[in-house]
Amino acid sequence: MKYRLGNVHQIVDLIIRNYLKKGSICVDATLGNGKDSLKIYKTLDGDCKIYSFDIQDQAIIKSKKLFAENKINEYKIKIINDSHENIYNYIHEPVDFFIMNLGYLPGGNKDITTNYKSVKIFLDKITLIMKAKSFGLIIFYPGHEKGMEEYIEISKYLSDLDQNKFNVSKIEQMNQKNQPPLVVMVERL
Repeated sequence: MKYRLGNVHQIVDLIIRNYLKKGSICVDATLGNGKDSLKIYKTLDGDCKIYSFDIQDQAIIKSKKLFAENKINEYKIKIINDSHENIYNYIHEPVDFFIMNLGYLPGGNKDITTNYKSVKIFLDKITLIMKAKSFGLIIFYPGHEKGMEEYIEISKYLSDLDQNKFNVSKIEQMNQKNQPPLVVMVERL
């Protein structure tokens, strides 16, 4: 089998490989350690523009190092040390794709997590600048208290998106133990 769907990362890889197009304008709303931005960049052979947001200095430092090691042009991945809710301060063009890997920074302080209120503000804004036939991925981690709260609150928000403008789909690994991550795809019609 060419692709496996054994974990959330494989699912996200499959979606990105099959839906993203060269020349895309992308937003990594939660840069973290830079792996999603790097994956997008490599999938599109660098033929893209990525805006990558994070509020933690540790995330910015790790990501810059990762991108330098991979010889990535800093104009292709614009690292923004700010909250994703301030997207309009940085992006003034229609967007093809966004990704949000919610929760805390892997290897970082687990007390610093994304917040459903700022995620809703981001979603309010990104949905207005998404191109037709664009999409976004939100990865939820309901295995910890803040992650479950985010999943509940943001699911309510996503359920209310106009079905004439958006499709919202959830991918859930139902037979996995310990509340595995969930992937939600938001497609702009």
